Amino acid sequence: MNLKLLRTVLLLIITSLGCNTNSVEDTVLQIGGYKLTTTELELKRQNDRYKPLGKQELEDRLIEEGCILAFALDNKYDTITTLNKLLEYASKSFAARVDGFVWNKN
Repeated sequence: MNLKLLRTVLLLIITSLGCNTNSVEDTVLQIGGYKLTTTELELKRQNDRYKPLGKQELEDRLIEEGCILAFALDNKYDTITTLNKLLEYASKSFAARVDGFVWNKN
């Protein structure tokens, strides 16, 4: 009986420790709503686009990209819907052209 209780408690402790997912990632760069963590930074450093850059060039590029992404996140800028609108307008304009004349000028 005592052995079963000990196994159950041990199983509960191991399960609770294994399920603890409170891993804290250090934020390297934060601009507005954009955060760059240490793991993302390491992945970017291994990327072919960032390998030839020096330390200062890498920092400048990350800050520039961070500003762009922060602006997009803060203003809820969605490029996919904008591109879908442009595609719809372009297809309507193409369909409206007959013999070089655009029927719908608006």
